[in-house]
Amino acid sequence: MIDSGIKDRKIDLDKKHRILIFCGSGYGFNEFFAPVIEEISQDCAIDLLLGDYYLTDYTLNLVKRLHSESKLSSYRVINPSGRFRSAFERYRTMHSITQSLKAERFDILLLGTDFVLFERYLIDLARSKGALVAILQIGQLIYVLEEYRKLTGLPIQKKDNSSRNIIRSLRKRAGIIKRKVEKCWRVVKDQYLLPLIFMGRYFSYSPYDRFTFTSGRADLVLCYDPLEIEALKKVIPPVKNVYCVKHPVTGYCKCKTKINQGNRKKLLVTFSGCIDNELAKDKFFRWEEAIKHIVNLTAIDEVHLRFHPRTSPNLNWPRAMLEAVKRLKCEVKVIDALKVSLIDTVCDYVGMLGAPSGALRAARAVCPGIFVTALADCGDPSPWEQEWSLGSAEGINWIRNEEQIQLKHLKVPEIDINNKPSASDILRELLKNK
Repeated sequence: MIDSGIKDRKIDLDKKHRILIFCGSGYGFNEFFAPVIEEISQDCAIDLLLGDYYLTDYTLNLVKRLHSESKLSSYRVINPSGRFRSAFERYRTMHSITQSLKAERFDILLLGTDFVLFERYLIDLARSKGALVAILQIGQLIYVLEEYRKLTGLPIQKKDNSSRNIIRSLRKRAGIIKRKVEKCWRVVKDQYLLPLIFMGRYFSYSPYDRFTFTSGRADLVLCYDPLEIEALKKVIPPVKNVYCVKHPVTGYCKCKTKINQGNRKKLLVTFSGCIDNELAKDKFFRWEEAIKHIVNLTAIDEVHLRFHPRTSPNLNWPRAMLEAVKRLKCEVKVIDALKVSLIDTVCDYVGMLGAPSGALRAARAVCPGIFVTALADCGDPSPWEQEWSLGSAEGINWIRNEEQIQLKHLKVPEIDINNKPSASDILRELLKNK
């Protein structure tokens, strides 16, 4: 565990309420929790537990700035589920972190999910203090939406014929069986055996944990899309008090402060799939053609490629994509997703083309003056690439398979950014009643 050692509470002696936030990753903090902290810090003291997963200097500097501006009372950078020599050591570390928080007072525990083991520890601590537990959505609810479509008889995706080869099919089945056995042992070990050793109790497994969001352990859940909320309520009945709020980065647009916005001629292209395997030739061609058509339709003279931060450096397709875009005779740059904030730079572009991902939703929330277009079914052969993976996806244009790109795919919609409350609005109301 890395501890910042910052325990100064003098800056918030006059604040009646406290919120404890846990965020497991750096990029999750930038887009979701940091904006909430900016908005609600006037009303309460905030303590932060930040996981060191993909934690960059950018994020760490952001955290330090928030603390220096008295928007964070304290922060600690921790590693609750990283690489340890044994499961016993990992569990002891998580137990140690939560034990160190026993003397701390807080009224609300704010998390990104409620199924991860360390979050179960924190929830148990919150219940012992009579604190409320709130979940702030930080990712796509893909498994919830997939189950919702099954329950309502809606199609999920085109059939994948890649496993018609008998040997490949057998290997795939063997892999599935192996993963299921490993998962069962992990549940027994992490949620029953080790908790009994350390705490004299266990964390029961919920069948809803497989949807990797919430299993109904929180007092309230904050989501962004009405269709996702409808799906959540149907698929996971124990979930209670679900609020539809605007994305935390809504209104972060910097167009008014930037010069020559009317002359923007740059296109941002974001990739989220195929981070561990090569992009299929037909899908590579779709990307190449989509970029070429957009360049021709909008007179773009510069293209920025932003690959997912977990994309393996050993893959060939990202380099091939760079060379393919260079042939369009545009200036081409690769943007380091870990060093350059999407939120701070999206207003530099005339538009954004990307695979279905949370990045599209964030860009749409930040800047109402650019087009945001998704290229469906263009990466991994999974539900993540389907049009329904972003819920109702308000304000996002879709280019479907075998569809010719036209100007209608590059439209800038009119969106009312004030038609929903913010996450901070909901949290403030909760604090009033504490």
